[in-house]
This record gives sequence, structure tokens and C-alpha cells, in this order.
Amino acid sequence: MNIVLVADKKVRKIFEPTVRKNPSINLLGVEMLIRGNTVSRITEHHNPHAVVIYRDVPEKDGMTVNDVISFLRVKRPAMRIIYVFGNVKDKHLFYQSAEFLTENKVFDIVTSNDVSRVMEVIDNPMTEDDINRIISELEAEDAVVEEKTVEKEEDNKVYEELAIDFPTVTAISDFDIDRVEKIVTAVNTEQQTVVIGLTQLQHHNGCTHTAFEIAMMLSQKNSVAVVIADNETYDRLLGFHKISSLKTQDGVIFQGIHVYPYSKFEEIQSLYGAVVCDFGMLREHLKKSYDECHVKIMLCSSAEWDIAVTTNYIKFSDDRLVREINYCFPRVARSKFVKYSKQFRKSGCNSYRLHDSPDWTAPCTDNCNVYREILKQFSIRDVPKSKKKLMKV
Repeated sequence: MNIVLVADKKVRKIFEPTVRKNPSINLLGVEMLIRGNTVSRITEHHNPHAVVIYRDVPEKDGMTVNDVISFLRVKRPAMRIIYVFGNVKDKHLFYQSAEFLTENKVFDIVTSNDVSRVMEVIDNPMTEDDINRIISELEAEDAVVEEKTVEKEEDNKVYEELAIDFPTVTAISDFDIDRVEKIVTAVNTEQQTVVIGLTQLQHHNGCTHTAFEIAMMLSQKNSVAVVIADNETYDRLLGFHKISSLKTQDGVIFQGIHVYPYSKFEEIQSLYGAVVCDFGMLREHLKKSYDECHVKIMLCSSAEWDIAVTTNYIKFSDDRLVREINYCFPRVARSKFVKYSKQFRKSGCNSYRLHDSPDWTAPCTDNCNVYREILKQFSIRDVPKSKKKLMKV
């Protein structure tokens, strides 16, 4: 492959001896300065298969590296452009550069100062997926830093002790946030459909989102359906897809998951290995049905103005019931969750932290681990995937 290098003297000294060791690459020339005639020198004087451009090459005559890339794309659209950004110290600058480059169909973006890495990219072109993966990894690093910052801030806060004071059924003297306990009595459910009930005591805690996350996780190996008890939620789902709810009272298929209104629960539950019931707000007429579920999950708000709603429910409900419920806290800092969870565990209540998982069709690993812990005692029977003819939305 014939290439041209666009870089300063320091890079040239390292680059030239390295490229000589690669018999498949022929270095036609080096442009050590971006100026008015750089594009014509590359396209007309050298006319290479590919050009390697370093980010920090000196610029002159009002011409920039981005200008050269734009003009090369117009004059030689088939010419391969390999852009060496170098080690990523300024992530914001990298995101800007990556956006400009990918818009110009440049996906060979080297995030290293090692010349041998540049040689690898010359021989093995990168793809858009490679760039997306690099960006995702950098964003993940930012998320970790942000979470640690939040945790540090949260550690300095003092949270009020929770008034959960009924006798404990377990003695947890050594609290470990990564160790989760199951309090409810083991139930053998191999011969029946496992019914998983989700509810919340306040709006907007993510009850429906969580129901679909669990269903998506289970659907990889099991026949599963979601039943929505709140008719308004079911109607809104259909309304978003411009489908009349009157025509779909027998159920629909949403992103591969079978979804039914609650009126169909008794009729369809035997067709599936597991049914996830989204009860939404725990209204009086739903309490008996929620209590009868094999697995009970309650989505709880950790806000100081909401937590009393959950603790009052625990204080004034049947002891057996409140200890069977798995209390899940979404969108809560780890330090805050630890302080609350200690009180829950000391009183014999299961509590878990859920992470932000924007796309329910791809629930994050941390959430899946929580769901597996909650479900680990229950054997979901092997039922052939239901072939009910439902409308797809």
C-alpha cells in the first residue's frame, strides 16, 4: 500500500524506520506542514492509496487539518484517511474530532501515540463499530468518575435513621452490600407458572420498565409474558404505536415480548413458564393478587420526602408479607442506599439497588444480577414458546 505521512519532524523520525520494517507499506513522502498546497501535493504529486495524518501537525496559511480532510474527501473520495489522535487526554476534544471524522466517513482513528499501533490500523482498517466502542468505553470511565464523585458527596451527608423496628427474622451482624439474602420460604414451582408481581407505592419509579427488563432477561431461555394491570398504561403503549386498544384486548407482541391486559391473566398464565405482572400503583383491589404472586418486587423511591411511604407500609402491613417483598431502589447513590439498606436488612427485609438502564431491551448487567438473585429459588418450567397469534407493535 502506498501512503503519505502528514506529521511533524519528531513523528517522521520514528515513523520512517518503523514503516521500512513493513514490506506491505510503501512510504511515498512526508508533508511536515499543513499549508495552501498540501491537498494538491497529496492528491497530484503523491497520489497515494492512503494518507496518515497526525492531529498536532503544524498549520499555516489559514489551512487546518480538518480543511485538508474535507478537501481530500471531495477530490479523492476513495483515498483512505488514517487520523492519529494520539492518547486521549481531553475526552471532549476527542468526541468533537470523532464526530467530524465519522461524518466525513473516516473511521481509522488511532487513539495511541505508538507508531506500531498506526501500522496495525494501516493493515487492518477500523470500522464505525470500533469507534463507537471506544466512545462507549470513554463514556463509561466518565460515568465511574461521576458516580465516585456523587458517592463522595453523599458520604458527607447524614441520613435520618429509618423507623423500621419490628423484630428481625435474620441476624446479619456483618453487613456486606454485595451479599444478598433471600428471606422467603423456598417454594418448588417446577410444576406451575412462576408469577412475578411488581408494584410501587408512588408513581414514576419505573415499575413497567422493570417488568419489561425482567421479561427480556427471562425470554432468552424461557417462555414469558407481561401482564399490565393498569389499563391506562396498556392503552398508552398501544396509543403510542397508533393501535386501537379495542382491537388488541387479546394481547400484543411488543419487541418480542407477549403483552396482555390484566383481564387475560387467568386465561394465559398456563401458556408460559413465567408471567410478569405489572401492578403499577398498589391499589386496594390489587393487593390480594399481588400477595398471591410467587415473587414480589416493590419499586421504592429513596427521596427523603418519599421514603416514609415505604417505611409506613412496612410498619402497618402483615409481617409475613413485608418480609416476602423484595424492595428495589432505582436511581440511588450507593452510599445512600447502604445507609438505608442496613436498616431494611436488620429488620428482615430484602433490599436491592437498581442501576440506570435506559433501554429495557438490553437491561444492564447489574440489574440482571439483582433479578437473578431474587429469582434464584424458583425453577421456571420448560414451556414451548407460545405461538399465539398476536398483533405486533
